[in-house]
Amino acid sequence: MSSKESIPMVKSDDNKFWKLDMLAELSKKVLEEKESASGTEKSSSTAPPKWLMKVMMKEKNAHDPKLIIKKKLHASDLSKVQSRLSMPINQLLSSDFLTDEETTILHEPAPDPVKSTRKEGSKKGVSVVLVDPLLKRHEVELRRWKMGENWNYVVVGGWNNVIDSN
Repeated sequence: MSSKESIPMVKSDDNKFWKLDMLAELSKKVLEEKESASGTEKSSSTAPPKWLMKVMMKEKNAHDPKLIIKKKLHASDLSKVQSRLSMPINQLLSSDFLTDEETTILHEPAPDPVKSTRKEGSKKGVSVVLVDPLLKRHEVELRRWKMGENWNYVVVGGWNNVIDSN
């Protein structure tokens, strides 16, 4: 299946919301370069929506929701082959959404691939629960990857299930 064929699987909802230990919002709207650079969007819309606050109240360990990123979902984010959602760190609206323990895990360097087996050399991640716009819970994994010259947080391990459900 080509990435163009997978794009219609995403409904016309304007926003996609998900919960890490805290929360992130994903948006299908394209942010203008000028808004992103000027920071006007960042300061004006960081509060989570009311429906998400209701979900948070039902969750036992949920607290302190934060808008982490708004981004257009690209074909690579919807690709079943790539099976991941990337969130460039330089585009995050909030950088303090991880606990100290989660930050330590995600920023720990990967083992030397020459000295370790393939399984041991895999990048470490943090298990998180993602809540989609239909309030369905998905267990996914958050990792930190270097792509080119930039670092990204990446949602993997269950991301295709999120796409299929929405």
